[in-house]
Amino acid sequence: MKGRADSPALHGTLLGSLLHRWNPLMRLFLDSRFHRPLSRWFVLVSWTGRRTRRVHTIPVSYVRDDTGIFVTTGDRWWRYVVGNGTVRIALAGRWRTARAVPITDSAESIREHDRIFREHPWFRRLSGIPTTSGERPDAAALARSVAAGRTLIRIELETGDPRGGGADDRGTP
Repeated sequence: MKGRADSPALHGTLLGSLLHRWNPLMRLFLDSRFHRPLSRWFVLVSWTGRRTRRVHTIPVSYVRDDTGIFVTTGDRWWRYVVGNGTVRIALAGRWRTARAVPITDSAESIREHDRIFREHPWFRRLSGIPTTSGERPDAAALARSVAAGRTLIRIELETGDPRGGGADDRGTP
């Protein structure tokens, strides 16, 4: 039986249907003064469609570390974000301009996913990656997930400060 690790996209799954219904509420909370405690684990990513010029905003789970802000997904939305260059993110209740950089090299993606999943076990669990011993991600499941389309995206804030420093960039996307 295939699990989320083998088929990371949520479109057409029960969890995907639940998230589709939950996302509008998440957008409201994360873009309000009531963003805490959700903003500890979730960020809004907003971009303008290349052809339609429509603004798209989605909530995604993220982690921060010394090297940046990372999101991981098995869905295809990141291709539109990357093709656009600049995105806006609502991080801890503040809108900021940023750049989304996908890690598309499989070996690097697996290595970075493994590092992040070990440092942030909740992020691994949300991604559906099982463990082998302790909290170490199952290497084979992680490799299958990346091969099936799981992508790690590094979010680079325009200020260059991955910890979120710099001037406030308030406003809607």
